[in-house]
Amino acid sequence: MNPVLMDKNDLIESMIGREAQRRFTTPEKLREYGEFAWYKGKKVAEDCSGKYKRISPVQLAQTLGLTVEDIDGPGFYYSEYHTAGKKIVLFKNTIEDKFIRIEYSNLLTCEYQDIRQLFLAHEIFHHLECSESEIGITYKQRQITVFSFGPFKWNTGLRCLSEIAAHSFALSLAGKGIVY
Repeated sequence: MNPVLMDKNDLIESMIGREAQRRFTTPEKLREYGEFAWYKGKKVAEDCSGKYKRISPVQLAQTLGLTVEDIDGPGFYYSEYHTAGKKIVLFKNTIEDKFIRIEYSNLLTCEYQDIRQLFLAHEIFHHLECSESEIGITYKQRQITVFSFGPFKWNTGLRCLSEIAAHSFALSLAGKGIVY
């Protein structure tokens, strides 16, 4: 199943299962970190809904000063956020070909303009992670030790935590009427 349509538990299991660093900690700790990320995304969406009066992701992107481009892309990414230019790129061909056409039976709408809201919201979360210090980069907020030698430790984050949080944010902000 496409990660965009997964529920919380399946998404956490799937995303964390792909992380090479997962072997350096316990399954319980990984689950805890996944739950942290999910609820962080949901909380940020609630805060945005309150602060910006429940505006759409398109309006929120405009309010935040983000540039949004819909272009044809490489065929394997749906979207990306560029910090340098405060720009979100939505790969229309991938969203249409790899998401809408394949997942249409699981969607409440198959209109590109509706579906793009979900991907736009996902990238808005990444913008907020990078630009709002009180939100912060999710994967840096939960670290695991991958190597230690005496007093020296090498810690790293699980990058999937930012993706889990962005997914939760997108579903909370824009998922109603699209996927549930």
